[in-house]
Amino acid sequence: MGLTPSNKAQEKWESSDGAADFLQLTKPDGSVPGWIDGTATPQGALAPVKVNRALVTSAQLIAMSNGGTPAIVVPAPGAGLFINPIGISLRYLFGTKAYSISGTSGLEIGWGSTFNSLDLNNIQAAISETGLLTPSYSAFFGVSISGVNGNPVPLANIVNQPVALGTNDTITSGDGTLLVTTVYTIESAS
Repeated sequence: MGLTPSNKAQEKWESSDGAADFLQLTKPDGSVPGWIDGTATPQGALAPVKVNRALVTSAQLIAMSNGGTPAIVVPAPGAGLFINPIGISLRYLFGTKAYSISGTSGLEIGWGSTFNSLDLNNIQAAISETGLLTPSYSAFFGVSISGVNGNPVPLANIVNQPVALGTNDTITSGDGTLLVTTVYTIESAS
């Protein structure tokens, strides 16, 4: 679907492999400045908006307990690039029994592949597992994007890092899954 052209460029919606939508900048002569294969976007060009859905299994939820192995929800983008999250939602899909949670630190979503890196470079901290993973029904939680508790994140800390979900609390005995939907762009760090 085309959008109305504005001065010297026209924005239009297109589908990139059917998995996500993105905006593409097109000059009046038909050339596409700044458009590349979706891995990064040159400065000044529009970055393709991507959507990734990751299903975090019961085994992964239990394995992330006590600062264990975080669940990767968006893979690392590559050297010199970083993930710029626009929105994240968590949808708990109840199985047959609710999880048992001990601790109060909550789930954290952030850049990195260890819990310590998520804690230092979080996108959202202290998402209540009690509210999300312990009911005996499916639930939804939308995450606001605010940086590290509203503070800037050093770019050097997030270049070529995945976005992951982890916790320092103990999660046991449940069998539901968590669908994490992330809307994001891939940006160049330079």
